[in-house]
Amino acid sequence: MKSLRPIGRVLSLAFFSGAVCLSVLAWTATESAAVSARDVWKCQKSVNKAAEKHAKLSLVSYSGCVDKLIACELSEELDGKDGTACRSKAVQSCNAKLARLSTARSKLSGIFTRKCSTLRDWELSSRRGMGFIDAGTACAGLPTPRSANDAAELALCLPDLVACRVDQALEQSAPRARQLLDDAGVVAQNPDLFTCLESRPSSTAGGGDAKDLAKCQKALQKNNRKALGSAHKSSFGCANALLNCQLEEDRLEASAADTTACQAKVASKCTKLLAKTTAADSKRQAGNSASCGAISAANLLTGLGFEQIPGVSGCAAPYDTVSCPAFSPPDNAWFEIVGAVQPRTCTLLSDAGMVGIYDDPTCIPSCGNAVVDSDEACDDGNADNVDSCANDCSSGPTSFEHFEIASSASTAHTPDGTAGTAVPPASTLDVQFGTTIIDLNKAVYDRCHLNGAGDPEAVMITAPGFAGGANSFRYLAENLVVQAAARGLVLEVWNSERRTNLLEDRAGGLLAAQQNDPELILDWYFGAQLGLSLDPRLSRRAVFHQGADVAFISEQTPNVHARDIDAIVQQAASLPSAPAVFLAGHSLGTTFASRYAATDFDTGPGVTPGHASLSGLIFFEGGGDSIPSGPLSDDDLDTIIAKADGGLYSAIINDDARCWDGTACPGGDSDCSALALPPGALSNKCVEPVEVFTGDNLDAAVVFITPGVHAASDVISNQGILDPEGQALIQKDYGTGSAVDLVDSLGILDILPPSSVEAGLGFFLDDDFSPVTAFMSSMGYSSNGGNLPFVGGLIIPYPAFVGDPYRLWIDIDEPMPSVAVPDNGVAFSANQVNGQEVEISRVDVLLSTLSAGESNFGDWYFPSSGLSVTAASQSTFSGGLDSTQLSVDRGRPDIENLTEAANIGLPVICLGGTNGLTPTNGSFRNFAHSIGPCTAASCDGTARVLTNLAVNTVYGDVAGGFEVHLSEGYAHIDVLSAEPDDPGNQVYTPLLDFLERNTPAP
Repeated sequence: MKSLRPIGRVLSLAFFSGAVCLSVLAWTATESAAVSARDVWKCQKSVNKAAEKHAKLSLVSYSGCVDKLIACELSEELDGKDGTACRSKAVQSCNAKLARLSTARSKLSGIFTRKCSTLRDWELSSRRGMGFIDAGTACAGLPTPRSANDAAELALCLPDLVACRVDQALEQSAPRARQLLDDAGVVAQNPDLFTCLESRPSSTAGGGDAKDLAKCQKALQKNNRKALGSAHKSSFGCANALLNCQLEEDRLEASAADTTACQAKVASKCTKLLAKTTAADSKRQAGNSASCGAISAANLLTGLGFEQIPGVSGCAAPYDTVSCPAFSPPDNAWFEIVGAVQPRTCTLLSDAGMVGIYDDPTCIPSCGNAVVDSDEACDDGNADNVDSCANDCSSGPTSFEHFEIASSASTAHTPDGTAGTAVPPASTLDVQFGTTIIDLNKAVYDRCHLNGAGDPEAVMITAPGFAGGANSFRYLAENLVVQAAARGLVLEVWNSERRTNLLEDRAGGLLAAQQNDPELILDWYFGAQLGLSLDPRLSRRAVFHQGADVAFISEQTPNVHARDIDAIVQQAASLPSAPAVFLAGHSLGTTFASRYAATDFDTGPGVTPGHASLSGLIFFEGGGDSIPSGPLSDDDLDTIIAKADGGLYSAIINDDARCWDGTACPGGDSDCSALALPPGALSNKCVEPVEVFTGDNLDAAVVFITPGVHAASDVISNQGILDPEGQALIQKDYGTGSAVDLVDSLGILDILPPSSVEAGLGFFLDDDFSPVTAFMSSMGYSSNGGNLPFVGGLIIPYPAFVGDPYRLWIDIDEPMPSVAVPDNGVAFSANQVNGQEVEISRVDVLLSTLSAGESNFGDWYFPSSGLSVTAASQSTFSGGLDSTQLSVDRGRPDIENLTEAANIGLPVICLGGTNGLTPTNGSFRNFAHSIGPCTAASCDGTARVLTNLAVNTVYGDVAGGFEVHLSEGYAHIDVLSAEPDDPGNQVYTPLLDFLERNTPAP
């Protein structure tokens, strides 16, 4: 196991503090009773046993009833006898048999009280417990809709679900069952039974011997019941044994290797059970043939009603699956009983490589399992109802398309597809792209549009913030275009990436995501460190670039980024519909948006301002940039020029201080003094190297965001689709340790306790745990363990309470402890959080957006060095929205040409959260003071700022073209990810009003 890095060592000291001891003492009062894997397994086994008895007794009772009724009916139809007395006697027998079913039903319902009382709801629902979350769709589809949310609901659902599947099994053996039971009044006398029997057109025997047909029907049901009983015992026996293996690993009572060994032992048991099932099925076929083989197909089809089963008419022997493949015997309904009462069956068989042992119906189709079943148009596994796949697995309203287009922004060393900028052979870039000639001078974006909507009337282009990617806007984009369409506005949202996203080596991860295999993604990124054998589906593993390999990032300045944004803006503006184009930014993205608007893209005497191409600016949780408070010194300007003209690139390539021409300067500025001056410089400066991307320096005091951390989000995003409550795979020990133990670049993740996928994400992003406001969202809480407040607001989560395998997560639709939703009171400064906090972003939505399609939530190689080229210091932004000193006075508009801020006449809307980075009106004041009056048609000349208060600034609103809308209690990410129907959401309605108001009528 690797040693703790500095922050790990600092935090470890806290673990031994008196505060921790007090916390540990406090836990004992709130711990829940210990629940072991054995407890969960015993509950499941009891449910299975009771369900089997209920199903068997039901089918025996139903079959006996139908056997008597069909004998009466056939005698009347074929022999001309009066069947009234016969039916009356049969009904008496039916009702006597059916009366016994209530006891069996009660026993199944009572299991949750008698055998499962120690289990909590999550152990019943979790796919790492009994998995009843996957019974939700089936429960909701019952004639009396039920849910699978807790033990009380399951006690109502499962008996109904078993009864429903028995009904379906009955009609597959006896298609005339509903007709006969209805005609005899049995259904009316037993209104709680037969609710799932399908009403079919009446059949009438066309010929044949009544006794032979009745004998055949009785034999079919008897033989099928016996074979199905064997299949039922086999599937439950195998699945039970596999569940026993898996639950121990799920609850961290055994290792993955132990599970594999256990599965190997179970395989032989499953094989033996299968042999018995195969023999029983052969016996069924032989018995059916002996009893029915002499009867003509025509008489079977009409007399026994098989003509009512689609696809069976025309079969030579409708009772025989060999002669009549279209005829589906009761196997599927019976196996669906297994899937209903033990939902993990299919997954367990699949994971153990034994899914082929049983027929496909064992794997119950389920919308939301990320597998497209025969009756589904799609299945993306998440609950996002406005993406390309709706919650009911029909095609959704929106789609995303990924684009990489040419950008005019080129730099001296960024690979541009020519031999002159070829990357070194065998470099990490050569490995990733498979060639030394690559083109990275591209602008990248994802287009979100309403399916079938036609050309847009408006396009909103988004710029992500610090270390953010296009998918940070994904959920907002989907909902926004849907809501815009409801207003009659055809809107598209184009989510841009920075060009550094092209460096993310995600090919194997995308392949694995398509196959819903998070362990393959783990192998792609971290398999080498984990000592895993390379999966044969992969030809290599991912590469992570650092240092000199990608030194050209240092040349990708804010000006380069502005030109990339311009390529996307012009692409949108050139659409045939000539849409209104809006530019939005989130967090640091508001700085990029405001700089774009203030840039003159003509470096000569002409003026081509960015704002001239836009219809409005939109700020999400960021105050934009502003006019600097004072001038830069000559030394500051000379440092900027030295960095931009090659000093920074050379310093990174050589990992030491360099002059602008690449000369080493170990002695500082004096070593550069004899060199010729670059254009615009008054003196030469020595430039120190800086990190090419955030987190490259793994020896830093805090290693928070790295490419490895971003890559880990691909793993948990895919795992979170089907296994949100399973332990995060990056914490799983594969024999030599886990990824967080062995991979240095996973940084701060190694201090987190064992956690579910949801809790792992929550500890990293939720406002109750995250140490950095810029990464905060309000998406629930983790309360099954202690949490210790630490220096700077950092919350240290502790291991789970005794009885819980790891830390779990409470989603926003569950009751929240008061500690998760404090009232922060009133703000006394512009950047002070305030108001009543809320929980408003769904964790499953955030998980689904971490990695989706070609894009993801983050920017692995956020170019901190490139974006600091026009900063006087090595690591801070300066200069603001006015670069006149550099671009005009020093004649270097090629570095930065911010001269148009005072001419920005666009309407502006600002959307913040009182628990975020822009918690008050005053957070946006500096930008409002930096731009000109609004000249849009929606404005009337009112000033941008009416009352200049530090906290409660009053703006000109619509008339003045400067609006601010704050959502109370929202954290930094919530303005993009919050549920749109929340009454406190002050994002969608104001933003849509703004877009409509500033989009010309078509």
